[in-house]
Amino acid sequence: MTSLCFQRVYLLKLLRSQSLPTQQLHIVLVALILSRIIYALPAVWGEHLTRQLQERLDAFLKRTTQFGFGVANYTTAELLVKADAF
Repeated sequence: MTSLCFQRVYLLKLLRSQSLPTQQLHIVLVALILSRIIYALPAVWGEHLTRQLQERLDAFLKRTTQFGFGVANYTTAELLVKADAF
């Protein structure tokens, strides 16, 4: 899952180089990356989601905001709440 997300970050970098506005980059981020993470989180939640994996996902999500792809800084806990809502 993480390797696929990193590949999609590369796609976002290409879109940003084409001068796509931040709001539209955020929409692409949600569609391509966050939806995948939200879908997978309930499957690994509990004993399979180790502290190390959670920190790795949080660092990845923080980097997406630092790269300018998103307008909000998400955390694994926030995404799990969204996953539970579905």
